Amino acid sequence: MDGDHSETPVERAFARWESENRIQKLLYTEYSELEDIVLVESPFAQTTKDGVGIRQIQMGLTSTKLILASDVAATAPFNRPVDTTLELLMVCPVQCVRISTDDSGSRYTLKAHFCHDKVLYFELASPLKRDVSPHISFTLSIFTTVKIP
Repeated sequence: MDGDHSETPVERAFARWESENRIQKLLYTEYSELEDIVLVESPFAQTTKDGVGIRQIQMGLTSTKLILASDVAATAPFNRPVDTTLELLMVCPVQCVRISTDDSGSRYTLKAHFCHDKVLYFELASPLKRDVSPHISFTLSIFTTVKIP
């Protein structure tokens, strides 16, 4: 075992939970007053209406809120490696957002129209379109349950 460290099942489960549930972990550790359970969470690319990438975000949905978060890199002098941290960008009541889908052309886009007339566009963050299509249908069916008439 000289220098050989194998992870226990608990360590592997926590590492997987940590990478897959980033917003839930952030709420639990930094924003305990929100106390919401994230029902679904996934990485997305925020885009313009025309599909030009703006930034990578993490989108989460609780029973009452839509949560957007993004990795922020700490600045370090002399180009040293830095850690990134997940920071909240927006917490919006689900009553104040209407989410629709657009699968025209070669892109699958979520359009989030907020009460204050702000519109944001998102695409699932995935490198292969053919692998994305079934996942988008599942993800979008979850998000469309948030639609407000």
